Amino acid sequence: MRVGHTSVVLAMDEVPSAFTSSSTHLEELLRRFAGVKLGLPLLLERGPEEVRAINRVADRVGIMKIADFKLADIG
Repeated sequence: MRVGHTSVVLAMDEVPSAFTSSSTHLEELLRRFAGVKLGLPLLLERGPEEVRAINRVADRVGIMKIADFKLADIG
């Protein structure tokens, strides 16, 4: 995890699947970052259905925006 002034970048291995019984863990994780811009590197590797599921949870808990970062962006 890398934390900036108004944004947080999480590594994808820090983000539980949106399609498992641990999806409540995803909501709990995202809830910690409500009100900030959240970056998930290589988000599209999860596939479009899971990206939509992650975005729905993020919207529900008040994430301002989920951005897709390249690995180089998170150095």
